[in-house]
Parts: sequence; C-alpha cells; structure tokens
Amino acid sequence: MFRGLRDLGRARQAKISVSALIHILEDDRNKDIVISSLRYLSENKIAIIYAFVIMETYFHLIWQLLGDRELKNVQHVFLKYTAQMILRNLTNLDSPLLADMLVNKQDRKYQVQ
Repeated sequence: MFRGLRDLGRARQAKISVSALIHILEDDRNKDIVISSLRYLSENKIAIIYAFVIMETYFHLIWQLLGDRELKNVQHVFLKYTAQMILRNLTNLDSPLLADMLVNKQDRKYQVQ
C-alpha cells in the first residue's frame, strides 16, 4: 500500500548531486551501483527506502534510518562507498568522465559528489 508523505513520520528527503553536473548516472552500470548501495541499506536494516529516482546528474531519495543511527554518519558512509564504486567502474572503463572529475585536492584525486 502506498503511504503518503505525511504518514512517513521520521522519513527524510535527500537530493544528491554529482559534482559539476557531470552525467555519470547516465550509464546504467553507475545507476546499478546506486541501487545496490540502497539495497544494502535496506537489506541490512539500516534504513527504509521509500522511494528514489535517478537522473543523469543527481538522484532523489526518501528514506528513514532505523534504530539510533545518525543521519550524517549513514549518509557519509553511503555516499563515500557509492562514489568509490562509481570511480572504480569509470576507471575500469577508462572513461573520459574521469578527467572532468579530477580535482587533485590534498585529500582526494577525484570529486564525484
């Protein structure tokens, strides 16, 4: 049964954008990485995923954390892991998108999100 947003209680909405609006989510393999990460959160009872939509440069998510987990911690681990897997995929494909994401900062070479 569909539950309206007013009925979701502690659910939160998030919009996660790709750095510099690069179209990395256009590739289905990268979409699958996002979906796999969301599935992990759900199957391991870390979060309830109510809805999500993946666009070319961002995705929207309506989710609710379970237990006493802190949003900033779960979101950090989720985004870091997902970005690393997307970077690994782009590296394996020798994608030209990597050049667009190159930042060479002190703490990272590429910026995905």
